[in-house]
Amino acid sequence: MNFSIAMCFLFFILYSTPFLNLSCSSPSSKAVGPQEIMEDSSLRLKQTRGVRDILEDQEGNVWVSTPDYVARSNGDSIYYFSERDGLTIVGNLHQDIEGTIWVENGLRVFRFDGERFKESFLDSTLVANQLWFQRGLNPNSTFYEKPGVYHSNLSGTIFLNFPISQDESNKNLYYPTTKVHYGKDKSIWLGTMEKVFNLKDGTFTSIGRAEMGRLDDARNIGIRDIFVDIDGDLWMADNGAGIFIYDGVKVQNFTRKHNLDVGQGTSSRLDRAFSIEQDTSGLMWFGTAYSGIWSYNQVTEEFTIYGEDQGVTSEIIWTIFKTKDGHLLFAGESPGAVFRFDGNSFYQIL
Repeated sequence: MNFSIAMCFLFFILYSTPFLNLSCSSPSSKAVGPQEIMEDSSLRLKQTRGVRDILEDQEGNVWVSTPDYVARSNGDSIYYFSERDGLTIVGNLHQDIEGTIWVENGLRVFRFDGERFKESFLDSTLVANQLWFQRGLNPNSTFYEKPGVYHSNLSGTIFLNFPISQDESNKNLYYPTTKVHYGKDKSIWLGTMEKVFNLKDGTFTSIGRAEMGRLDDARNIGIRDIFVDIDGDLWMADNGAGIFIYDGVKVQNFTRKHNLDVGQGTSSRLDRAFSIEQDTSGLMWFGTAYSGIWSYNQVTEEFTIYGEDQGVTSEIIWTIFKTKDGHLLFAGESPGAVFRFDGNSFYQIL
């Protein structure tokens, strides 16, 4: 690989990896939230590079994670957690069966005791009630550890390696990009930049470039999100080529099927997909980079596209989260904000 190609590839990774600042930051990374601000009643998030994860806890509080801070909204004010509260990373948000909040970045993990965060260790001594944490590769370390997933329960924690070869390039290809989703027959799904892995009965299988029919596609793969719908089908959002569906037998290129890929002669394109969710009526929702928010009716096969005129002011929709009462929250970047859909348009709630 010549120097110019290598630099272009590095730029792609640094710019496009969704959790480079969350799931894949170095062990010494600091939460860089607003240190001088503890609580804010404006109900608008402080400036940030984007909202990357959302969680609703058992009390109804909404937590958000950004590359710059972790915050919690109770509907009246927003509290920003920082090193002052014992939290020295930002990352994915989890809540275990007992209601404990966890923050992890693929290398370190912190638990919330109701007042402060305390660091635990991603090893066999970690005890959480039914949680899965991906382990990412530290791009700043010379020591190679295979990426994989930790499964923690009250009996302890086990680590399972992904079935990939040991290669330094894996540090760029196998960043964790999704949390665990439960599939059919007690299997789990989880995504990395290069592949989506399925774990069933202790054995991994994977979906990657070959299974997606992308061997002749020069564009990079960038798996941003996955979702298992009510029928058990797996949906994959790829920032390289769009939406793909796996029905348990084969992978379908949903974007190309609907003539929404590059070069298919349409002005509306669904090739840069970032997030997927399904609402209570069965509609599928897709968040994109620079193409707004899409909904898809699987019965009529009709799309509706929402953009700035409908209140979608963020350029990239990183995640879509379904609340306990069935509402969808859409989190974006540029600006970093959280939106809710009222049936016709979107309005900012955080």
